[in-house]
Amino acid sequence: MIKIKSEEQFDNLQKGNDEPIILFMTTPMCGTCQLARNFLLVLEKVDNVPPIYEVDVNYFKSYANSWEIESVPCLLYILGNSITKLYAFESVTKIYQFIQDSAKG
Repeated sequence: MIKIKSEEQFDNLQKGNDEPIILFMTTPMCGTCQLARNFLLVLEKVDNVPPIYEVDVNYFKSYANSWEIESVPCLLYILGNSITKLYAFESVTKIYQFIQDSAKG
């Protein structure tokens, strides 16, 4: 997983990017986030899964507010101005299906 440490770094990632961005929003003290991170580490090894970026929501407050993030962990599939969210990290299979469905639009 690739950690993004600032909104500026994320802005630079988005500039001119027409590929999907998968963004894992988390906080350091969240136990459920730790479990979700383990699921995502497994998914990173699967074909057809774009790179997964991780951000500490505490440092992304303006984005979290504009994207209306309700809780963490939250996985975002971002393509252009379209954002799809996943909050329930029930299984690796469910997360993989979320990514595949989001890619289809």
